Amino acid sequence: MTFPPERGDILITVSAYSEKTINVIDLSNEDRTCDDLNFGALDGVQNPQSLHGTFIGGSLLVCGDNRYDCLTYDIDAQDWFRTVERNIDRFIPYGIDMDGYHWVSGGDYLGLEDSSELYDGTSATFQFAADLPVPTRDHCVVQIGADEALVMAGEHGGPFFHAPSLTISYMLPGYDNLNQVYSINARTGAIDYKASAPLTDSRDLLLPQCGSALKSDGTEVVVLTGGLYSGATLARVTSYVYDVAGDFWIPGGFFINSRKTGKLCKQDSFAGPDLPESRTWGRAVQYDNTFVLVGGGDEFSASGDMRADILRYDPNANEWIRLPQTLPNPDFVNVALLAPEDFPVNCT
Repeated sequence: MTFPPERGDILITVSAYSEKTINVIDLSNEDRTCDDLNFGALDGVQNPQSLHGTFIGGSLLVCGDNRYDCLTYDIDAQDWFRTVERNIDRFIPYGIDMDGYHWVSGGDYLGLEDSSELYDGTSATFQFAADLPVPTRDHCVVQIGADEALVMAGEHGGPFFHAPSLTISYMLPGYDNLNQVYSINARTGAIDYKASAPLTDSRDLLLPQCGSALKSDGTEVVVLTGGLYSGATLARVTSYVYDVAGDFWIPGGFFINSRKTGKLCKQDSFAGPDLPESRTWGRAVQYDNTFVLVGGGDEFSASGDMRADILRYDPNANEWIRLPQTLPNPDFVNVALLAPEDFPVNCT
């Protein structure tokens, strides 16, 4: 199983909605309080829902949807400065740290985008990498190998026809399997189609959270949870659990009382552990051979209920555990990362 390098216990979260804060949380000690980082120049980044970030290269780098909005945090100045550029704009892509590089895929640029870029910390540059098999945004990605990522959910489409003079875009016929799951080599583009996600709706699943975990018997699983279906107003609580080596979604299921017959009826034979509350716009962070889920809310807009709690997925019990640590304020979370052990933070 491949997990990102151990980075200690300090969680950095960037929330660019109601509070505009960069919180620092010690996951190992609930009694420690850490000073926030300065939001500063990040306030000028447009469309904060597009933020993705990384510690690859040793410094904290956060990018917005505009290709020029990539800022590095200067520890001495305690502020952000533009340092690098992506190759194209990307509205709501997905960024994830792989082995030695940061990989950002999909998004929206004059229509849904199938390209990806990797950020090399050594050269401090973004380079075009493998193309996704279909244009995608609002998706979720988990690393399952050295250069291999599992891509799930999101809004999909065929190629877009874009007419700038008419300010319109419309999608040509294309992708028709909304539940398709595949792994992709971020460098070579090699695709391996996997068992389709057992989603119970025919619409796109947007902005779910996902993470991987290792059970005590050595089984690697990936959890796809929350999000909301296209056109829906409220997020979901449902989770699905995928066995990586076996390439199958683990049957779970729960029963509800039928109003018509008064008998118990199976509602979803593949549903895993429900989240305590519906959640989208949250972030999963790999931690201690599993992952934690931080922040989020129950709908697209910031007017909905938002979450402050941090949930840890227990792969052996197949359940969510609410940690004693929380965000200082409920909020959507755009970026969540474990800091390197040498990253200076002030905790007491």
